[in-house]
Amino acid sequence: MLRRHPFAPVFIFALTLLLALGVAQAQQTPTFRIGILAETDSPLALGSLLAIEQINAAGGVRGADGTQFLLQPVLQSPDVEGNYQRAIANLSTASVVAVIGPETTAQVQDNLSPLLALNRPILTPARGNGLLLEDNSGRLFRTRTIGLLEDRALAQVLVSDLGVSNVQAVLLDETPQQLEALVGFSTAAQDLGASTFDPLIETPSEGLITTLIESNPQAVALFGAPQLANEVVIGLRNARYPGLITYNDAEVVDFRGLLTPAELDGIVSAHTWSYALSDPISEAFILDYVRYTGVAPTSIAAAAYDSVLMVATALEQPGELGQNLLNLTPFDGVQGRIGPTGGETLDSVVVVRHLFSGGQELIARFEDEQRVELEDDETGGGVVIVRATPTPRPTNTPVPTATLDGVYATVVSQVLNVRTGPGTNYDVLGQLREGETVRLIGANVNFTWAVIEFRGGQGWISTEPNLLSISGDRRTLPVVTPPPSPTPGPTSTPAPTTTPSTADLFITGVTPAVLTWNSATVVTVGVRNGGGAQSGGFTIAGGFEPGPVVASVAVASPGLAAGQSAAYTLNVTLTGATGFYTAPITVDFLNQVNEGGAESNNTLPFSYKLDRAIAFQGSITIPNGGGFNLDGVGGNDISFNGSAIGTTCGTCIVSLSAQGLNFESSHHDIVSASVNTSSLGGLAPGLVVGVRTDNGQHAVLRIDGVDGSNLVVTYRVYQ
Repeated sequence: MLRRHPFAPVFIFALTLLLALGVAQAQQTPTFRIGILAETDSPLALGSLLAIEQINAAGGVRGADGTQFLLQPVLQSPDVEGNYQRAIANLSTASVVAVIGPETTAQVQDNLSPLLALNRPILTPARGNGLLLEDNSGRLFRTRTIGLLEDRALAQVLVSDLGVSNVQAVLLDETPQQLEALVGFSTAAQDLGASTFDPLIETPSEGLITTLIESNPQAVALFGAPQLANEVVIGLRNARYPGLITYNDAEVVDFRGLLTPAELDGIVSAHTWSYALSDPISEAFILDYVRYTGVAPTSIAAAAYDSVLMVATALEQPGELGQNLLNLTPFDGVQGRIGPTGGETLDSVVVVRHLFSGGQELIARFEDEQRVELEDDETGGGVVIVRATPTPRPTNTPVPTATLDGVYATVVSQVLNVRTGPGTNYDVLGQLREGETVRLIGANVNFTWAVIEFRGGQGWISTEPNLLSISGDRRTLPVVTPPPSPTPGPTSTPAPTTTPSTADLFITGVTPAVLTWNSATVVTVGVRNGGGAQSGGFTIAGGFEPGPVVASVAVASPGLAAGQSAAYTLNVTLTGATGFYTAPITVDFLNQVNEGGAESNNTLPFSYKLDRAIAFQGSITIPNGGGFNLDGVGGNDISFNGSAIGTTCGTCIVSLSAQGLNFESSHHDIVSASVNTSSLGGLAPGLVVGVRTDNGQHAVLRIDGVDGSNLVVTYRVYQ
């Protein structure tokens, strides 16, 4: 039975955000942490959180020596520009065993190197056909069916079930993923005997609608961003187009949320899973998800739920987690049969028709490109799937079986220092807290100190039994040669730790990752009292650059109770040079709180980007010989001649990629400091350039696609 949270969902999200930097709650049960890269209220986050809560309510996962582990979410959202750079950096310090997300192919591709650098399994619902080809590590897993199978299933239903003999495909934005989908669908439709018109490659316009109405195909297949697709749907409905419309992202809120019931009615789409299914596993998931969130689940939510089940199942098996995921015995998850073949984890597809009521009608189901028989549900609830005998897997109760290979340590003291070497005379790198579980990767010769992965490197922790509970055969650990001993100071004593009778304040996280130049900005600081006593009043302060600009907030007595967390705000306005800075944020800045000597964890370095506000942003396609006005003032600021970008204001363009910058790390001032030419060749996808417009504004452009005919660019222009 699902243990319901007594608070509103927003509390759940706030709680997981406070865990963002990997600070564990003080608890006796050890935990395995699972990173989640998603917006806090997204189906990806909600499906993951539901599965984690259900597994924990059922007892968790059993460890190597019979120890029961709980799963702990570490939810990291993108920054205000939708970038995951900072979120992935946070996960690198959070001791996660696996990562779920990000959601889209573009998000994974843009962050593939830092994701793989985490050296953890990455489970993503991204559908791009070539995504797994970019991974040579074996750590990337796709948790929804590859897009090509969805496109083929959609074509088969249109031609074989719905009698479509001619179809017009429309490409609304020329991203590689959308082009892949169009080609896969069109090829499948042709193979089935349908005639396909030459694809239309256009953004939504009255002219496009007129062309479609005049050619009057039996079906229009749309490929592009949700906001573009619903513009075309609305145009076709207003023009009373009589044929079928297909769009495979029709369940996305950005698409369906802007359509009336009449505009949505009849649209056909293919997904990995649908809430129209009424098999027992799907019905149980739908009911639990609706009760948990108040909304119907999407295929993304189902994929996230199955991702957690996969990780939990793999953690139960002997061996390394990534290899265990590759070797999973197939079981029936929410989406269908889960059984990884390399990084692909399933091959189920459903084709549905969207209804005037807002629901979905199931037309067909495929597994391994073979149609699955559907039978009427005797309860009147719809249809059920008839499969071969499944491999049993309880829906909400993962059953721990085998033990975990390797040696793990769970912190049993309130605080445990991580040091640069095996001794209290070595510097402290950071701290672990009660309940945190880490894998040991080595030890000194007498096992009085062990080595762990810590914040992208290695650290040493004491193995004293009053500090750690150790699971696994420690004799399997390699002996690691200690680093040279530091020169001792006048005294060499262990760093003091808090006692149950005192408070212990520490910062759990600071947001946002981007501060707006010359604008009043609210910086939110999460604080927790990990000690055993009420804190009383205290002060939080930070010194922000450029400046320094000092901001502080006084928290009145009684402050925080033992184990309590809260968020406080600092108000800052920063000017000066844009760029990347780090500000030390300190809790109990005035030393008002008795922490029993545990003061070393009061300060957290907060890294952020200071950048100017954005005036315009978007994506554009520039044909050979064309141009674009970035700032809306004067004439075109950039032009494309088939091989190079030109500017109209003299030496106003520069390659930022050549300086080691990407679209996320570029900022306003780097453009003004670097422009040095009037044109730039050597164009390739991923290249980032800076441009100064003829009005003097600064812009950053990323090349998303280029050939002799067209240049596809994502851009932002600063105020």
